[in-house]
Amino acid sequence: TYIKTPLTFLELEKDENGYFVFANRNIIYPPQVNSMYYGGGLVGGIAVSMEINSRNKKSLASDRTKVYLDPITGKFLF
Repeated sequence: TYIKTPLTFLELEKDENGYFVFANRNIIYPPQVNSMYYGGGLVGGIAVSMEINSRNKKSLASDRTKVYLDPITGKFLF
């Protein structure tokens, strides 16, 4: 079974403590880019997409740990 996050799909695993995924906070809740900073338009859109792509690669490459899911609410427990 997999869980969809804004960046990717994560495999849901289970151990004696419950269900978990191998992830980090940036994979589950990626940082937002302020598009107003880039001025908008075609050039601004390209700059924003390059920044988002760069941040996503860093998030996926960084250290991952077990992030458990709350069995009642379904929220991630860091």
